[in-house]
Amino acid sequence: MIDRTGKLAEKLFKRIRGAAEVDYAKFQSMLESAEEGWTPVEEPENYRWFLVESFPVKDFAITMKDIVGGLEKDDQEAEYAQHDLIISLLRVEHKEDWWPAFVTSSGVIFDGYHRIAAHRTLKHEKMSVVVAVERDPGSRMDWDKAWNKWFGFPEKK
Repeated sequence: MIDRTGKLAEKLFKRIRGAAEVDYAKFQSMLESAEEGWTPVEEPENYRWFLVESFPVKDFAITMKDIVGGLEKDDQEAEYAQHDLIISLLRVEHKEDWWPAFVTSSGVIFDGYHRIAAHRTLKHEKMSVVVAVERDPGSRMDWDKAWNKWFGFPEKK
């Protein structure tokens, strides 16, 4: 994981006015192939899902160099092949908002690194992002609480 979470969380929250809550089921098939071990994917009912339709690609600060850095040559080739496939799919679809990246409210990208890099390669300015917000973040003060408060969801005591 590339650790740039704090800045990304802040930039996502600044776009909250343009966010709308969406049903997880809309994205379930996309996330079925996500890497295992991500709580939002494994426990989607414990999260609220918000779509930010027009998020600046540059704000992710992710490139293919970041993705392949430190990998063996064969692994790098596989990563670039996946990147090229996504570019082909995005060109066919002709829409920048067709296939979102998935991020937690605290700025952790849990699915979509290659899509972000592909949008960057295609010089797209914006892309869609789905933000997973924990429904009951407990006593800690964090981005989940801020999103829930903004949308008027009561805190559980």
